[in-house]
Amino acid sequence: MLSLMASVSINGQWPETVDVRCTGAKGKTPGIIGPWMKGRDQVPFPDLIGQLTETLEEREQVVAMVEEGISGPYVFKQTVWSTFDPLQGLDLF
Repeated sequence: MLSLMASVSINGQWPETVDVRCTGAKGKTPGIIGPWMKGRDQVPFPDLIGQLTETLEEREQVVAMVEEGISGPYVFKQTVWSTFDPLQGLDLF
């Protein structure tokens, strides 16, 4: 549901920011197909707790909108949640 990503150099030095990612999908395959959050890709460590709190608050709203049948993208102050389907455009058969 929520992930933090960072590129750590080979010498072990951490970057000053992390990439926060989250999905608004529910069910058996959360995160595969559904709304994904974009906009928190350079969060400084001192701001991380606040940004995570905002992310989870937004996620609750996105999940509720999806369940109500309201289509996205879902736009917030800093982020946009839009549908991502990794299989879209692939000719599988």
